Amino acid sequence: MTEGPANLRLEDYLSVHAAPELSRAIAAIGRVAVWLAAWIARGPLQASAETPLARNASGDSQKAIDIAADRAFAEALAKAGLR
Repeated sequence: MTEGPANLRLEDYLSVHAAPELSRAIAAIGRVAVWLAAWIARGPLQASAETPLARNASGDSQKAIDIAADRAFAEALAKAGLR
């Protein structure tokens, strides 16, 4: 593993060590993951967030958090010019 300063931003590291498209994809996914982790860390989700709202293509129930996360990832990748 490459050692570096603890305050090195992911985008800065990737700009040197990854292809531009891959760098944009990883950075976009990372930003959404941080947002999603903060949402989950707030504690138990409201009942409405845990209520199944839909079913995905494989038949699994989709809750508000599933739908919000999917939209957030799709939007972040689109903003990065990848979707």
